[in-house]
Amino acid sequence: MGTTANRLYPYPDPTSPADMAGSLQALAEAVDTDIEALANLVVPVPFCVVTRDTTQTTLPGSPENLGYETVNFDNDNMANLALDNAGITPPTPGLYFLHASTRCPDVSTQLEMFLRVGSTALDFGRTIHEGDAPAQPRLVVSGIASLSGTDRVRATIQGGTSPLSSIFGNRLVAYKIA
Repeated sequence: MGTTANRLYPYPDPTSPADMAGSLQALAEAVDTDIEALANLVVPVPFCVVTRDTTQTTLPGSPENLGYETVNFDNDNMANLALDNAGITPPTPGLYFLHASTRCPDVSTQLEMFLRVGSTALDFGRTIHEGDAPAQPRLVVSGIASLSGTDRVRATIQGGTSPLSSIFGNRLVAYKIA
């Protein structure tokens, strides 16, 4: 019995005994095992990507939710995500890579953006903008968090004392990694 060079699938060679049923069974079992092994190598795609491209007014003196108006991608049929402009709730527990970003006006006071699970600001999930940057700087935060499957993930912005009316390009991404 010979085998193919790449996947090592068995096939009868000229010296193999005539056993059509046995040869086909060996090939079918090898393909079945190979497909299962390959399926286990598949890398998960993002659970969800939510965005808001239009402007949003926010009061940065207290933590204000970055809003979202569109679910751009999901891999869990999240059409019923009940997106309430305040974030997302991954439907299954696990370890998630979280990433959020937004654009804001240049300001003279400090702005901070946080990733939050429920009402808790994640230690890693904070970025600060202190002004004197190019127009419309992008604030970006990323990190890894263990989520229960009922945890609400959101991004907030705070700082300054007056309303900001040009927060836009908000994006929140959740990738399940384990």
